[in-house]
Amino acid sequence: MENISERRNLQRFTIPDATVIYKQEEGFQESKAVSGVGKLMNMTVNAVRFETQHVLVPGAVAILELNIRGKDPIHVLGNILWVSAAEKSASANAMVQFFPFSTEHGHNTIESKLQLEILNKEFAN
Repeated sequence: MENISERRNLQRFTIPDATVIYKQEEGFQESKAVSGVGKLMNMTVNAVRFETQHVLVPGAVAILELNIRGKDPIHVLGNILWVSAAEKSASANAMVQFFPFSTEHGHNTIESKLQLEILNKEFAN
């Protein structure tokens, strides 16, 4: 498992006009099933931060579709790490850490990992 210093060494990058279609799974603590679309704020190959109009629950499972103009959608699963409080007329931000990438059930696909690595090479400075 990665330690905090390794995660922090990953470069965050932004992608102009990218969006995240998200769905929070029902069941963790008091999480309700909600879904929506938000602006992708920034990301690494292991996590994404995006805007949300919903109250998401840290620890809940999120099903995400990352949409980048001119590219195939990237489908990933992850845990909601944190959600910032929305201020007046502003969206909240959510951070989702992706599940591992492998051929095991419940993990993200290797194809998704390769797509994220391509984005990292293209958009990270």
